[in-house]
Amino acid sequence: MADEVPTTKVGIAGREDVETQAPPLERSKTWKAIKAKKDKDPNLVSWEGPDDPQNPKNWSAKRKWAATFVVSCFTFISPVASSMVAPSLTTIAADFGITNEVESQLVLSIFILAYAVGPLFLGPLSEIFGRRIVLQLANGFFLVFNLACGFAQNSGQMIAFRFLSGLGGSAPLSIGGGVLGDVWLAHERGRAVSVYSLMPLIGPAVGA
Repeated sequence: MADEVPTTKVGIAGREDVETQAPPLERSKTWKAIKAKKDKDPNLVSWEGPDDPQNPKNWSAKRKWAATFVVSCFTFISPVASSMVAPSLTTIAADFGITNEVESQLVLSIFILAYAVGPLFLGPLSEIFGRRIVLQLANGFFLVFNLACGFAQNSGQMIAFRFLSGLGGSAPLSIGGGVLGDVWLAHERGRAVSVYSLMPLIGPAVGA
């Protein structure tokens, strides 16, 4: 009886073997290329492979939702501060002797004007220095000048402090989307973006 010749299975098993071997090889080449590019460009952010725990996309779901909740709260409180002046606008005008209607409305709307200015430099700064440091510094800036509004002695100070607090308050609106993009994969991002996007709509309603 002739010795049996071992046979190699083909078909589905063969395809699975190829599929399990090819992607790591391709990923390995990709990460090597990224690392080589990073050596040339010190500002390029890269990771030590696709499973690097420092990569926010590899965080646990609990940690991702915590980051989403924090940035959503920042996005909520800024519109609250922008509109909470509206009910007391008449009292503020009387205290500061404001008789011009345009100047009175400017006290309210100057905060929103800062929303158009802040993202022009806060967004690029977050790409250079990182989102966390820019977001925290901007929130501190927002807190200081929002508090200073309570100590304003005249309409000029009030308008200036409102504008500066609006600059700080614009950071969550300009950086928050980038934070969600860093943390969530594209197919996971829907619910997080919906929560984040809801906050600027609720904020003015609560503030007014």
